Amino acid sequence: MKDFEEYKIKTITGAKVSQFVEDGVNYALEDGSEHEAHGFDSVVLAMGSRNYDPLSENVKEIIKDTYVIGDAVKARRALNATVEALDVALSI
Repeated sequence: MKDFEEYKIKTITGAKVSQFVEDGVNYALEDGSEHEAHGFDSVVLAMGSRNYDPLSENVKEIIKDTYVIGDAVKARRALNATVEALDVALSI
């Protein structure tokens, strides 16, 4: 982070880009407020992924032998989900 300060690199977290413009971006924060970041020659967009599992707990109440795999466990590569699916299939 020291380099960020030294080179005057501005970081914005928790934002959604709404528009790319010639010298920056327009974006919205989680509270819905709209902002502009202009006057830049480069914009770096970094995105993360989160697991998403809205159903497994409800399904487990009905079907005891329920297996959660793939991005429902942790956001990763598709190969991880494929290996997990094979492991579950072989264990049944």
